[in-house]
Amino acid sequence: MEKRLLLLSLLLLLVACNGDRPVGKNNPNTTEDNVPGDYQITAEEKQETPPLEMATLQYAKNIDQVFMDANAGNSENFSYSPLGIALPTLVTIDFSTGTDRGEIIKKFDLQDTDFSGQSQALAEEVADNDTLVVNNSWWLNQDSSIDGESLKKYASKVRSPIYLLPFNREATEQYSKWQKDVFGKIMNEKEFDPDSSLLLANALQFKGKWIDPFYKEANYRSDFTNQDGSIVEREFMSQQGTIPIVETDDYLAVEKDMDEDFTAYFILPKENKMDTVREQIAEITESLPDRVEFTDVIIDIPKVEISTSTLYDKDSNLGSFQRLYDLYTTDLSQYRIYLTSIGQFIDLTIDEEGASADILTEVDVVEESALADEPKQIRFNQPFIFTVQDANRVTVVTSVIQNLSE
Repeated sequence: MEKRLLLLSLLLLLVACNGDRPVGKNNPNTTEDNVPGDYQITAEEKQETPPLEMATLQYAKNIDQVFMDANAGNSENFSYSPLGIALPTLVTIDFSTGTDRGEIIKKFDLQDTDFSGQSQALAEEVADNDTLVVNNSWWLNQDSSIDGESLKKYASKVRSPIYLLPFNREATEQYSKWQKDVFGKIMNEKEFDPDSSLLLANALQFKGKWIDPFYKEANYRSDFTNQDGSIVEREFMSQQGTIPIVETDDYLAVEKDMDEDFTAYFILPKENKMDTVREQIAEITESLPDRVEFTDVIIDIPKVEISTSTLYDKDSNLGSFQRLYDLYTTDLSQYRIYLTSIGQFIDLTIDEEGASADILTEVDVVEESALADEPKQIRFNQPFIFTVQDANRVTVVTSVIQNLSE
């Protein structure tokens, strides 16, 4: 018996299978001739990538639920890339030293390792020549105390150029140029904060093709019901066949294979179950490949073209990631560092041929010395206590001052 699955709500999940792949033939950081920036990463300095550890994969998977939860209550379109977040944040963990490093690693339930090397190992595990391309660029404020040569040892592990320049309009122009070179467009016209020290930028370009594409001739226009109940007319793609699906009390999910071992899932929460599905998204996506059953169905999916931008700061609900927003020691500088924000800018398209996503992730790092110099004002404008003691800490006088006259 056929089922018509009208997918009114889309959560596109791109899952890469294991395999040895280069970071991407279009990656400008893969050859010495194309490496820009003031600090050059030579072929000799590009360190051998270590084997990918299971803990690194689990770290990336855990991000899924963390950033879904951070968007709790958000009724607008939003997108996030666990892979895009994992790659630069693994490096920021690697920046840490001493007891702070131990504390951070414990927060993420990790064992100490070469986290920068693991970032590159993860990139190489999922990146494909044609389907997924990974690029990095690091932007260092020339007025910061971070040592470029020290930073270079980490950059060499993830094949990233380092741009050394003042964080002003010049940085914005150069960063926009880098985005145009990578994406063919500007994803975020960033205004660089002169008090910031370092920007880690990661670019992902995903262009997946359906193994079994939709036929444009089958497209039709119909109503789509938005989250707020409003109804709009959209163009839908339609396909009939024996298709792998998962059905539970909470959702219907459709699996659609893509080239190069990528798989997409369209998840349709049942009535009043969107929050339930969002609260379990990591568990659901992890289990979907093992639960699908081939069923004779007709699927109707709207064509999608959306752009989203999200900034996660210290006040966001980011679980273990909150620790990276607190000061920690590093070998990059005499001062402690911390993250001020993780930003993601994503353009997503779903059509008859496949799905594509341009993903820019920005991680802003600030030094303790770059904190605002404006002093904290302490006003004794209410009852207070005054005390004087000698060098032996013997109190000479204590006064509790509770009332003053004009």
